[in-house]
Amino acid sequence: MNNVMNRNLLRSIRRSLTRYVAIVAIIALGAGIFVGLRTTKRDMIATGQRYIDEQNMFDLRLLNTYGWSDEQVASIQALPEVEDAEGVILVDAIARPERD
Repeated sequence: MNNVMNRNLLRSIRRSLTRYVAIVAIIALGAGIFVGLRTTKRDMIATGQRYIDEQNMFDLRLLNTYGWSDEQVASIQALPEVEDAEGVILVDAIARPERD
């Protein structure tokens, strides 16, 4: 019984060899893309982290609606976990260009 099934399977593959090869190629392509994306994630995260470290970007941004006083910035900078802290003044504005 098993021998008959194997012969029938091989016969059907030989009759439609191009279709069988196409299906195998599609499965291999999908598996290759999946594995590539899975391994690329770690490399992309490491590259991004290295760039952030080289550019000395901030790890945490504290925002306050009313702003921070110099004393508050100094107290944040005095915390043992904080390497550096600085205050920045930001202004949101809407400007309309003058027309001649």
